[in-house]
Amino acid sequence: MLVPLVMSLVVVCCQVTPLDATDASIRTFGESGPVCTRNGKRCVTQARCDNTSHDCVCPAGHKGDGTIECIRDNQELCLSLSDPHVRTFGGAAATLAFPCRHRLTRFTTPNTAGNPGSAVCAFEVFGVSIMTADGRFYERQMEISLAVGDFVDQEFVQADIRKMGINQKNVFDFFFSNKGQLTPWGSTVHDTWNGVNIFCTFDFENNFAILEVKECDVRFKFRPHNSTVSALITQIPGITIAVPRSATFTLKHGGFPASLCGTLDDHHNLYKDKAAELGFTDLYLLLTYQVLKSAIHQNVDDIYHSECTNSISLLKGCGDQVKAVQVCGSLLGERKTLRCLLDKAVNPMATFVNCLQSVCTGSHSACQTVQNDVSGCHTSKLIKQLTC
Repeated sequence: MLVPLVMSLVVVCCQVTPLDATDASIRTFGESGPVCTRNGKRCVTQARCDNTSHDCVCPAGHKGDGTIECIRDNQELCLSLSDPHVRTFGGAAATLAFPCRHRLTRFTTPNTAGNPGSAVCAFEVFGVSIMTADGRFYERQMEISLAVGDFVDQEFVQADIRKMGINQKNVFDFFFSNKGQLTPWGSTVHDTWNGVNIFCTFDFENNFAILEVKECDVRFKFRPHNSTVSALITQIPGITIAVPRSATFTLKHGGFPASLCGTLDDHHNLYKDKAAELGFTDLYLLLTYQVLKSAIHQNVDDIYHSECTNSISLLKGCGDQVKAVQVCGSLLGERKTLRCLLDKAVNPMATFVNCLQSVCTGSHSACQTVQNDVSGCHTSKLIKQLTC
């Protein structure tokens, strides 16, 4: 739980009676704003295109990335976009090449609907990545745990929200997970808890599922990735997290490395400095390492639940954890290697697990399996140096 619960009401916001998949309330077709950037990306409708710089520019009084989210100048933003490139609240950036559940942030904000100084909102946000057939990674879903309440009135309400979706040729369908089954989730709804309005909405022009809590000054947005291999992606997929400058990040789980978004006080070299400290040669290896070290529970219905769980367990008992990720992380992070494994119909996550087992336990059979899997593939020197 995010805060001590005196009264607990578990609600799943936005999960209403499933509607037909053709219903506009769960399917969006928006064109978003104009094509603007040099690589063919569209602006969101709130932004304008600068025809000289080819940048999507947020309106006056706002800042952010005009291809996906504009926020007020007195807010801060964390993004997990495209393949996915994580951009922290402090401006650090790296690629996450790992299809497992990961914590993006955990924080609290004042609750303006309650007693000043004692009313709070608490949030924890997770992403779950998916690996595509062409060797890329995208955020498949966004999960939010939230609690609102007041310590004076001793009233607290908590909920878990899970949004996922898919984009096929710019037709966006949004879903929620119900007892392990993928089920359409429905129209714009909202609820009110102790004076706090929980708005679950859709942006039909820009194709987002949105959770906004104005009394806590937060907004979370999710746009699904395009599942069509080699399709031109004009609307950037991913997760956006907008928070007020008054946000407070919990010591144990709110900052990096436990949360990939870090805090508002972090430097833009956060990832580079940590990678150098640990000895990683690439930033994507650092993020893989931190996701594994965080040992977050994996959802049983996630595609790579078993492989992610086994990877976490193996690394936990590994004598040289940094070396294990340095050696094995390239199986997923090096595009040529990953695509070769996929072309051979090899499960890359199974190869990754066997690689960890080989490095961490000295397993001869696991090592041989890795060598068989990567036979004929371009691999890193460290993979080639695995001795069985």
